[in-house]
Amino acid sequence: MSLVKELIRPLLEEEKKVVAVYGGGFKPPTAGHFEVVDQALEENPNIDEFIILIGGKERDGISPEESLIIWDIYKQYLPIKVEVKLSSKPPIQAVYNYAKEHPNEEVLFVIGAREGNEDDFSDISKRTKSLDKYDNLELRTIITQGGASGTAARNAAKISVEKLKPLLPKQLKDEEVEEVFTILSNVVKENDPEDGKAAPYGSGYKKLNEVLNPSTFDYKPIIKSLTKSMEDDGLNLKPYPKITFIHDEESNAEDFFGRTAYYDPNNNEVVLYTLGRHPKDIMRSYAHELIHVHQNHEDRLDGINTDDVNEDDYLEKIEREAYENGNIMFRSWTNKTLNEGKKKDPFGISAFARELALGLEEQEEGDYYIYLDMDGVVADFDKRFKDLSGMLPQEYVDKNGLNAFWDLIDEKH
Repeated sequence: MSLVKELIRPLLEEEKKVVAVYGGGFKPPTAGHFEVVDQALEENPNIDEFIILIGGKERDGISPEESLIIWDIYKQYLPIKVEVKLSSKPPIQAVYNYAKEHPNEEVLFVIGAREGNEDDFSDISKRTKSLDKYDNLELRTIITQGGASGTAARNAAKISVEKLKPLLPKQLKDEEVEEVFTILSNVVKENDPEDGKAAPYGSGYKKLNEVLNPSTFDYKPIIKSLTKSMEDDGLNLKPYPKITFIHDEESNAEDFFGRTAYYDPNNNEVVLYTLGRHPKDIMRSYAHELIHVHQNHEDRLDGINTDDVNEDDYLEKIEREAYENGNIMFRSWTNKTLNEGKKKDPFGISAFARELALGLEEQEEGDYYIYLDMDGVVADFDKRFKDLSGMLPQEYVDKNGLNAFWDLIDEKH
């Protein structure tokens, strides 16, 4: 090749697509997470696409699907180039996998760090040890002024919408803050201490059921409106399914792995369990099941002989479609309903959320909870961790990873 051709070759080559990837558990996403995305886009105007990857297990009742719904609310205040996806891999591994699978893209590895927080920077150093293995991967550390943790947001959601609001993006409207609160407060409920089970951080379960009574809620206008909206969005729902509500199955409501809803394709019937649940959450389950109705009418539910997504890749695909499309269509219906009507709360959903917040805040005289941060003060965390695992915390993380570290604490001890 001549010298001239070699010199002009870079000018003739197509410019690489720049994709930023931000992975995390986001249980739930907070104002700090939103700030990382917003600031990363501002500091890197050459980004063509920004991908948020939600990984990790359910934490304190919040699933990746709930995180996806909340991010979808935040996305209204971010550029259209931002896309949120669920990942079956741990967040950091998912970022590396993306770089490996897209060698022709310039991939920016986005990680947030709070200014002055040495733990954040130490964590970044550990997470990016494999960075040099990928020629197309570059680190982008986004330093923010602060930001609440997911733990703080989960605890705030157990108290009231007013406690949660400062931890969410300031751009959100009041009705959107209430929507996030409704999503979180429904899934982070603790056990009722009166049942003899432990209830760390106190309990709102009994008071929640006193405030909300889904069995008396009028679902008919919501079902009609939501069904029509999803049909308009392209679903094949005719013949419409029979809908059955189960309001009184206490054993199912008390079972962590109990049913929330299911679709019976043989009888074209959707069954919804309501006890202990907010009406909006029940309707979100209905939206999920309507995707299965659509799949059944397209003859795509045949040949499934298990309910375990770990055993059947096709079932996982079917369920992923129901989670993602059902949640997005439910969100679309929510926006259309609030924007089209003169009345901002036509079905009383926001009123229910406010009532829930007030109900959970009402504490009987003398009913207080005291929180003590004992780690390193009157409790030797490192020593106890070594007693249980055989090694110090950092040694354990280096050998087994952060997910295994939290699993040991949350699930085993």
